[in-house]
Amino acid sequence: ATLTITTGTDSKEYDGTALTAAGSISGFVTPEGGEQETATFEVTGSQTEVGNSKNTYTLTWDGTAVESDYTLSEDLGTLTITASTKELKVVSKDGEWTYDGNAHTKYEYTVTYGDETYEVTIAEGETTGTAKLSTGDVVTITPDAAATITHVAESDVTNAFSYTVDHSDQYANQAKEEGALSVT
Repeated sequence: ATLTITTGTDSKEYDGTALTAAGSISGFVTPEGGEQETATFEVTGSQTEVGNSKNTYTLTWDGTAVESDYTLSEDLGTLTITASTKELKVVSKDGEWTYDGNAHTKYEYTVTYGDETYEVTIAEGETTGTAKLSTGDVVTITPDAAATITHVAESDVTNAFSYTVDHSDQYANQAKEEGALSVT
């Protein structure tokens, strides 16, 4: 007898969670006057990062069905994750001070990812600041050593920084914007 196994096809943008899709099995024999034969069927396919894979399954012959009595006809779906198209953007703040002889920095940043917003302030003595996105990935911001201003004559200094994000290749739309530091 033929068992027909079908697993679903699905896709979504990367969000840090696994994509799965259901499946079905049919064709178990029901002996005359008896109950339908059984085996344990479970869909096991899963895709979390950008790429695709077959929506696999397991079939455990632990019920009344005997493996040698059946052939399998498979129609396996594909699970596909594409890179997130939501904009991931890090912006450093502007800073303006009246001249007081001190060096000034503005280690304050806004991280946006789609409709999520995170404010990050790097504490004195710290070298980086972080924001954790809904995907579970962490954005790490590192201020540039040159992002400091003391004198009026320096004109505007860029509040320069760099950033990294876990699983960077899962984000198709990354941007940054650097603010200005000035002393009057």
